[in-house]
Amino acid sequence: MENKQQKKHRAFTLIEFLVVITIIGLLIVAVSIKRRETITRKNVEIQALQVKQAIELARDYALTGEVISGQVPKDFEFLIDQSGTYTIKGDGISSPIKQGNFKKDDNNNDIEVYLGANQSFEYSVPHAEKSPSGDTQIILCGDAACSKSSMKYTITVTKNSVQLN
Repeated sequence: MENKQQKKHRAFTLIEFLVVITIIGLLIVAVSIKRRETITRKNVEIQALQVKQAIELARDYALTGEVISGQVPKDFEFLIDQSGTYTIKGDGISSPIKQGNFKKDDNNNDIEVYLGANQSFEYSVPHAEKSPSGDTQIILCGDAACSKSSMKYTITVTKNSVQLN
């Protein structure tokens, strides 16, 4: 008689088993959502770093008087258009010096780009003086509303520096 009672208490009931499976399922969903957000945040960060490097390249070209196609342009322009393409152009040079596109994230959503008042600016040769002279902000976001601060990167271009926040 005691053997039958011991066997009853050793096994899990169906309800206990379902509760454990439900908890495991919820944990998997929470981890996958967090992972997706982390990947999107990193993609936006990579894009922001690439844009910052392109801006610094335009400034460096202006400082050094970089020779492009056998001539030194009088200025180097950095431009972002509405399609999400950023370009470095040299004055008097027909083809772009450097060009890039903002990539889509893993969910095939565009990385949102918000520009300040100036959609382009240029650095003059040989002192890399920025024109227009005011600060320019470029904001990159991983979500359409730009509501999550963890997925928002701001590139501030001032007269003397390019900062990523």
